[in-house]
Amino acid sequence: MPNQGDLKMAFCNTCGRDNEHHIVLSHQDDWSEVIAVHEAAGPVTIDGSEIREVLQCCGCRGTAYFHTSYFSEYTDFDGRPIPKIRRFPPKQERKFPEWISSESYLKEGHFVNRLLQEVYSAISTDSFAVAAMGVRALIELMMVEMVGDQRTIGKNISKFEQEGYVGSKQRKILFDTIEFGSAAIHRDFAPNKNEVLTALDIAETIAKQIYAHSGDSAKLGKRAPKRR
Repeated sequence: MPNQGDLKMAFCNTCGRDNEHHIVLSHQDDWSEVIAVHEAAGPVTIDGSEIREVLQCCGCRGTAYFHTSYFSEYTDFDGRPIPKIRRFPPKQERKFPEWISSESYLKEGHFVNRLLQEVYSAISTDSFAVAAMGVRALIELMMVEMVGDQRTIGKNISKFEQEGYVGSKQRKILFDTIEFGSAAIHRDFAPNKNEVLTALDIAETIAKQIYAHSGDSAKLGKRAPKRR
């Protein structure tokens, strides 16, 4: 077991990659339990250990808490123990979009900022169905904010297209993404991580087009010299 002060490789959310970390604090509890006694073989036991560590990234100096559990009955085909690792904050391989946190685009309490934070949190804890539902809610709320509530999903999408927020080809993509989230809500659909990330890509593209690109393009237009 690595000791306090040693170096250990771990994923850093801030750096977005595996980095060396200093072990700031480390504590291990070992346990064993007799579950049966055989006349010939003697006592039969199970055992395990709980390791708690606070790690500090050698790059950004950020810290994270790790809890690693070992159980003698949880092994691979070769009999080697498989660790169960939990960490806080949860591992977040995908970085939150920087443009969303800019005050020039969205206020902190805006639903796009809030819902995306919750979707990212759900993905980091493997709650993929919850994340799919969040993506669907995000797209619906964006449509309602831009064109008003037309009472049905189909009418909302049609109005969204009529107002020029999406084109005819994007309309199908939008509909499929909403259906993806609806299936998680209404049809006991269990999406996987890659599927959720694809849906999130689509929702973020629409959000950036609405809330960031429109303002950015206006700035470009002002900067460009006028035609003579």
